[in-house]
Amino acid sequence: MGASFKSFLQGRNVILGVTGSISAYKGVEMLRLLQDGGARVRVVLSDGALSFVTPLSFSPFAEKVYTPSDYFAGGVPHIELASWGELLIVYPASADFIASVAIGRADGLLETVYMAFRGPKILAPAMNWRMFESSSMRRDLKLLKDEAVIIEPEEGFLACGESGKGRLVSPDVAFFFAEKALYEPKILKGLKVLVTAGPTREWIDPVRFISNPSSGKMGYSVAYVASLMGAEVDLVSGPVNLTPPPSVRVYKVESAQDMFEVVRELFGSASITVKSAAVSDFRPVRQSSSKIKKEGVSELTVELAKNPDILLELGRMKRIGQVLVGFALETEDVFANAYKKLKEKGADFIVVNEATVGFGGDENEVAFVYPSGFVRFLPRLHKKRVAEEILREANEIRLRCCR
Repeated sequence: MGASFKSFLQGRNVILGVTGSISAYKGVEMLRLLQDGGARVRVVLSDGALSFVTPLSFSPFAEKVYTPSDYFAGGVPHIELASWGELLIVYPASADFIASVAIGRADGLLETVYMAFRGPKILAPAMNWRMFESSSMRRDLKLLKDEAVIIEPEEGFLACGESGKGRLVSPDVAFFFAEKALYEPKILKGLKVLVTAGPTREWIDPVRFISNPSSGKMGYSVAYVASLMGAEVDLVSGPVNLTPPPSVRVYKVESAQDMFEVVRELFGSASITVKSAAVSDFRPVRQSSSKIKKEGVSELTVELAKNPDILLELGRMKRIGQVLVGFALETEDVFANAYKKLKEKGADFIVVNEATVGFGGDENEVAFVYPSGFVRFLPRLHKKRVAEEILREANEIRLRCCR
């Protein structure tokens, strides 16, 4: 099951609209991302888009590519498309297209598809910052917000040579919103979820630190899926080379003490907390202000002190109705040690895996250990699927507490 997972769009029908913009070439990247995610994609190019891209750019990767001429080729392609699709994403959405659909003008194939479509719609505007900030564009977008998700463009350098807010968001960002639009059920809607992720670093001197090989992928997957499920997500992250999910608040920390202080502030408002960070248990008592030299030194002793036990402290702070999930990475007596940790720390369940599995990869093989002593084994799954199981279980516990 883990090997076959591509994305939460796998097997879904997606209509990709591309309009007349200098960034229309990114529509090909978007198409590839959707296809790699297992979606079935049909592309609709506007008349303006044909000034920047050709149907041949899309045809190798799409089920079918439609152009304005198909509107007059017989049949009712706009109704056929609107009936076939489960999601419509217009990437990029030009100022002209936005203005047209805002007033209900349907003088092109893509506009008529947009009007006839009854599923979730996503618009990713791309234009000069002056146009985006104009009163007419703000008015048009306000009208469309009732029927479509508007992905605000990014700040940055624009094709016209100016800088400002108007640059098309990356395909990865648009893909996230596509997954979120179709993901059901939104079991965490209205809830706050707190996630910790990644390693911590405890500095010995300015160039050396104590850490571990945690990539942060498991925690970032939990934050990603929690957002898909409708939660408001706070992600407290140690140093990682990962892009955080859109719409997630990220707090970047380095040491265990830093993480503890941030988590302690956020914990009170969280309905579910998933503490997946691999936190250093110890820190140097003293940090050298300069690089420790090896010359004349045959041995180096670093005195260590215990770091705050974040899971233990959260277990003490936990109120009725809050759910706390811990992680345990073990090398021996895996389930006995995980159960001991669960009882000592006050978590609702522990996600346990062996040290040989999970680090750095996209998949994980874990088990859930419960206060009753019951152990639920999960097969090897993509980490987003593991995250899904963790959050579903946490929500079930929350609901039982609230009944």
